[in-house]
Amino acid sequence: MTLAYEQLLNRQLQWALQEGSMHFEEKSAVHLTLRKITQRLAELNIPYAVAGGMALFFHGVRRFTEDVDILVTPEGLEQVRRHLEGLGYVPVFSGSTTLRDAESGVRIEFLVTGEFPGDGKPKPVSFPDPDEATIEKDNVRWLSLPSLIELKLASGMTSPGRLRDLADVQELIRVLSLPADFGQQLQPFVRDKYAELRASVQDSPGAQTIDLPPILSAPVYQTTRQDRIVGLLVERGKQYLDAEREFVTYTGLREADKLINDLEGHPHAFVIACLMDRQMSTERAWAIPFRLAQRFGDFAFSRLEKLTAEEVKRYMTEPEPLHRFPNEMSKNLYSAIARIAKDYSGNAAAIWSEEPSSAEVVHRFHEFRGVGPKIANMAANLLVCDFKVPFKDYESIDASGDVQVCRVFSRLGLTSPYPSPEAVVHIARALSPEFPALLDIPAWEIGRNWCRPETPTCDECFMQRVCPSALSKTAAGTLSS
Repeated sequence: MTLAYEQLLNRQLQWALQEGSMHFEEKSAVHLTLRKITQRLAELNIPYAVAGGMALFFHGVRRFTEDVDILVTPEGLEQVRRHLEGLGYVPVFSGSTTLRDAESGVRIEFLVTGEFPGDGKPKPVSFPDPDEATIEKDNVRWLSLPSLIELKLASGMTSPGRLRDLADVQELIRVLSLPADFGQQLQPFVRDKYAELRASVQDSPGAQTIDLPPILSAPVYQTTRQDRIVGLLVERGKQYLDAEREFVTYTGLREADKLINDLEGHPHAFVIACLMDRQMSTERAWAIPFRLAQRFGDFAFSRLEKLTAEEVKRYMTEPEPLHRFPNEMSKNLYSAIARIAKDYSGNAAAIWSEEPSSAEVVHRFHEFRGVGPKIANMAANLLVCDFKVPFKDYESIDASGDVQVCRVFSRLGLTSPYPSPEAVVHIARALSPEFPALLDIPAWEIGRNWCRPETPTCDECFMQRVCPSALSKTAAGTLSS
């Protein structure tokens, strides 16, 4: 006999706490049951749409739920009974439209096209045909946001026992910043209730509207949880991008930072600092141009291009090494000086002057000895975001794949756990194709300031309300209390 999932939650507190945490990481029994049943429905070519609490989760409102709701047609329900009952799924009672996964014990309730939400009585809103009200993502078909809201409004309006559905709509309005004219997509029967709930959200203390930036082409009403996360990252990135140019601090040493910020007088200092930024702290690497200037008096390029390879090595290593790998970095420095002299007539600013394409700038940095894709993209991104250097476009500037960025992407649920730098680069391209590296700076900021490897301070991070890891911690704390 299959033990009901909801009974297990009530009987075993520690297990329930674990399930609550895993649910927000999309690893709970409910999530596993969802993936299993949708795969079976797809194999059987049964039209369906995930509805209820799991559709709510998909669209951005993350709360715990103990069952799975699936919308099917009457013909689809007959196929479910014919092909699934007794084969891994059991009806909760004879003739029921609800099955239970025999392995997990999770209930799967089938909602049927043409029937009515809430009190079950005829009304202008009925369960739609799944083929006409779904969006597909990651090989799962989900009830569209307008249909989800319409059904929840009709349910809460007609059944006193379904007031949570109205609360769910309020939360969708708040989390997704849904506009007033979203109501025009809804059936007239529920429009006034939508307007009422939206007004209550707008009037609540601390309410705010966050518009998703235009770089995300999808309308706000199609926003999913992942889009919401990406939207906030892009919004933060655009704040850096659109801000006026200010003095940038890289090293914590005023004189060292002045040299890096002097793109007009010493543009080669920026290039050399980028070359040095490997296998050591950012602060120490970016201070190397200033340390070199201290050792031989100034940092004018006319002085640098006269140095021999042996002199460069001596300045990099004596009286103490400026880098963890002084010999290799000495070769990179000497080669960089020679390239700037030959290809750019001694003016490193020619690398990025006259509004080149992002691909040109990344390629030019990549040509320097010792520079790979990570450094080349980092250099282009810093020029755009920190120094406001105009490019023709931004589409060829990739995310860096920095360790901080990899960790944050993983914890935000944008990648699998422990992603490779290459995986981060590719997902950033997919999520923000017009400027992949726009996600880089906010992710690096999060990793550096709050999302630390061992002791993250989630309650201080601006992503705490949408981050799966932060929400799972909050849920676990709520369940335990």
